[in-house]
Amino acid sequence: MDLLKEWQQLHQEKFNYSPIEKEQIMKAIYQESNSTISTLKKRLAGKLYWIIFFLIAGGIWMLFSLDQPELLMIQGGFMAAYLLGLIVMGLEYRKMDTNLDFNDQTLPLMKKQDQLIKRALNFEKIWGMVAFPLAILGGLLLGHVERGRTLADFFQDPKSLGLALILIIVLVPIMYFVTNKMNKFAYGDLVDDLQNNIRRMEDLA
Repeated sequence: MDLLKEWQQLHQEKFNYSPIEKEQIMKAIYQESNSTISTLKKRLAGKLYWIIFFLIAGGIWMLFSLDQPELLMIQGGFMAAYLLGLIVMGLEYRKMDTNLDFNDQTLPLMKKQDQLIKRALNFEKIWGMVAFPLAILGGLLLGHVERGRTLADFFQDPKSLGLALILIIVLVPIMYFVTNKMNKFAYGDLVDDLQNNIRRMEDLA
């Protein structure tokens, strides 16, 4: 309710500010937003570091599996999925700007940062919907191969396929739910703050 009152008061008084007062308020909002954008970028970087860690660990694991072609195929699938995530999210990360000077392009730049972080998180959701089932299947295949059996054996075994289907149906929604909760916790308030500041800047413009 306090926020609503603040917005109502802002709407009532927005045309009563002098140009100097407006600029001072907009600079203060931008400084706050810049801090928010910087935190968002750091947290996105944390995701990328984890992906890089898994890629390095996977690469080392593959070096010890060179004499097992079928195991290498499964490992290669995991590596390809993580590499795709690193490339797409890394591109969004590189486009994010922090510590920019206040000028006429401030509001468009703030909107751009909002779009970039949302695109990165939305991609992660889509990536998860594809990667989670493959990760479950890949985990079962790894166990199968480690026991000395072939991939063909797995796909010809109704019990193995049935187990994979059950695990995918049960675990994928749980994994998706947990991932969304974690992202909401890590990014939700910051994204909301940035969007609120964008609306405040639009009112003052």
